[in-house]
Amino acid sequence: MGLFVDDVPSTAIFRNRKFLNLALKHRHLFSMPGDESSLGLSIIMAVQSYTSTGGSLPRAIRNNATHVGLWRTKSKIELDLVSQEMAGEVSPEKFIEIYNFIMSDPSVHTMMFIDLFPKQTHPSMFRKNYTQFVIDE
Repeated sequence: MGLFVDDVPSTAIFRNRKFLNLALKHRHLFSMPGDESSLGLSIIMAVQSYTSTGGSLPRAIRNNATHVGLWRTKSKIELDLVSQEMAGEVSPEKFIEIYNFIMSDPSVHTMMFIDLFPKQTHPSMFRKNYTQFVIDE
């Protein structure tokens, strides 16, 4: 099952305790009778701003993300925050280096995909446009 949440910053949903609880526990929902495992709920959130004053993507949700799609940003402050929040996986400096490499592609649709739980068969947690692994060397 899936839930797509689009363009909700500055609305009450990111301040709603029930929604935040859903966003944090979504993988453990919908167990079937007689079955100990849960089906879970996949949540995809599309936001135009990683942070903002009043109603941005809550830190609790950012910290529990499993995948992040990052397009070009004009805010160095926001990009620095993303790189710092990914520091458990890669240094902020390396993150910025990979981001700049990916964004050197002139296409306006270029995207950096970050898989925070990559499969062991994946050569990297970073991809350009989801299809091309970016291997740090």
